[in-house]
Amino acid sequence: MENEELVSGCTGRDCEFNAYYTQVVCLDGTRSCFYAKLAKAQESEFHDKQLVGATEQITKILDSLKDPKGRKLSLLATEAGMMLAWVNHDETVKGDGSEPVRASDDPEKVLKALRIITD
Repeated sequence: MENEELVSGCTGRDCEFNAYYTQVVCLDGTRSCFYAKLAKAQESEFHDKQLVGATEQITKILDSLKDPKGRKLSLLATEAGMMLAWVNHDETVKGDGSEPVRASDDPEKVLKALRIITD
């Protein structure tokens, strides 16, 4: 039986990703999905000049990326680290028919669903 569920988008920082075979969607949940945006900070002992410069460079790269399908560039928090992905954060997104893997599922299952290389 195909999974035809409708999922409701997430709001604020309370996003959890759901990985389907052909797409990732975020909905209210465990704070595992974030818009790919770095916070700018003043130079300090823990955010030195090197990190200020790196933040500026990374921001320029992220801002230059555009998805023709209208998805949002997002960071997915996984056991293997943060992953960049094009994600649907829409109010309502229809599943693609596959069974979703949630961020809160078994870490090995999540890594496999996202096709993360762990070598």
